[in-house]
Amino acid sequence: MYALLRRVLRDGDEFHIRAEHWKNNMRNLVRRHLDECAEWPEWTEAETADLVFPDKMGVLTDLLIQNGYLEYRDWYDQAPNYLIEVKPTMSNRNKEFYMSTHQYTRVRTTSIVLSLGVHSCSP
Repeated sequence: MYALLRRVLRDGDEFHIRAEHWKNNMRNLVRRHLDECAEWPEWTEAETADLVFPDKMGVLTDLLIQNGYLEYRDWYDQAPNYLIEVKPTMSNRNKEFYMSTHQYTRVRTTSIVLSLGVHSCSP
């Protein structure tokens, strides 16, 4: 997801999303195995979300508006702080996924939740 957002949120030679926005232990594995990421600092803090992206320039928000996920009248010129949780699977896409109690609580207490995936879940 980090690589996808890096590609999508690029403006010329400027990247709007950086390693510092990737805030989970998976970043450390990538860092160890990809030379281009070797200089990234080790992630040692508590995880809040897989990617934490303060959309200061509104680039992700604009993209979500353009693709119909957000209402223009509500979101134009806004710069929210996105907490993005990635739930990948290598198995059947209809198989249930695991979400910790902490993750579920964070989702329930976040003011607005967007589900951009193919499937949504209910508790």
